[in-house]
Parts: sequence; C-alpha cells; structure tokens
Amino acid sequence: MNTVTLWGRLARDPVIKWVELKDSQEKMCIARYTLAVNRPFGNKNKDNSQTADFIPCVTFGKNAEIAQKMFRKGTALVINGRLNSGSYTNKEGQKVFFLDVQVDRQEFTERKAVQEQKAEADASKENKTSVEEDLPQPYTPEDMGMTFYPEDGSEQEPEQNFMEFGMEM
Repeated sequence: MNTVTLWGRLARDPVIKWVELKDSQEKMCIARYTLAVNRPFGNKNKDNSQTADFIPCVTFGKNAEIAQKMFRKGTALVINGRLNSGSYTNKEGQKVFFLDVQVDRQEFTERKAVQEQKAEADASKENKTSVEEDLPQPYTPEDMGMTFYPEDGSEQEPEQNFMEFGMEM
C-alpha cells in the first residue's frame, strides 16, 4: 500500500501552473509546494534547534485551486496522498530522478483567525527596525493545532480546529 500522511508548514508559497488538457479545451490547475516536516524531538542539531525535512508535494484540480487561493508560506497543513517517483531528461540531456508526494487530501490545522493574525504580524514586521523584534517567535500550542483542557478539572470539550479541504480523485 502506498499511503503518505504528513503534518507540517509550507516552506514557501505554492507554485501554480495551468495546463491545457490534450483531449479537450479545458484547463487544469497544478500546484507544487514544499512541506517542512519536523523530525521527532530526539533529533536536534548541535545548537539545540529542531531539524526538518522538506518534502516536495504536488496536487491537481480543485485541490490545486484551493492551494492557489488559500495557501501561503507558513500555513500549517495535514496532507494525505501517495509517494510518486519518476524521471525525465533535462535540457542538458541528463536523466533526472524525482520523488514527491501526490496529494489527494489536504487539511488546515489552524483556525482562520490564527492565520490572519500571523499575516498581520508578518505585515507589521516589515515596518520594524529593531533587530530583536525581527527574531522568530516560538510557536504556541494553539499555533500547532493543540488543544488544552482547563486546569480547574472541568470537562470542557475542545473546539474543532480542523477545516477540511479534500476532494475525491
């Protein structure tokens, strides 16, 4: 079985391409993006920072259109798909092998309000001049899609914090 599930953040904005299908006049959207996936907590660099893998992903059709409209660098996602490998000959005549995840389903792992707050914070950072203010801030548990119960022992239900944007292929 060829199944891949990954949780991570977009390393950069998606690259969008529209292609015309051979058999018809219709155009199809293709989105390529890189998902930064943290390694388990045991793998840390010498400077105690966590390492990440950068996984190339590709999606087609409605999923790609959603990526074009809603995905930006830093967007937290969970994706489901399959590992896809292949090869092609580049302009220099060399055979190039590739490996990527063909995404069938993609879901946000943050609320829209959190994403908007980050976008506003990024916009305000462009106007700051202090070096200390430009340092990256650590993620909060809410940023990572985690929900905590109150310490008073009440059994309050967690809020739903996943928005699904999948499609059947």
